Amino acid sequence: MFDPKFNLTDPVDIIPFQQAADHTAQLIAKQYNNLYLSLSGGLDSEFVAKVLLRNHISFTPVILLAPWN
Repeated sequence: MFDPKFNLTDPVDIIPFQQAADHTAQLIAKQYNNLYLSLSGGLDSEFVAKVLLRNHISFTPVILLAPWN
């Protein structure tokens, strides 16, 4: 049985989803340069691309053309 337990010792900020996405994108951009984003054609990778663009974070899109997709 899966029964996760959390022991949070630091306070957790409750912020809107878009603000959390922007904040996370900015943290990633500060730590890493030369970002690559695999674009699958789905909504999840499109959302990440929109967040990066909205925050003026440069990235290289990666699209794979394969006979099985």
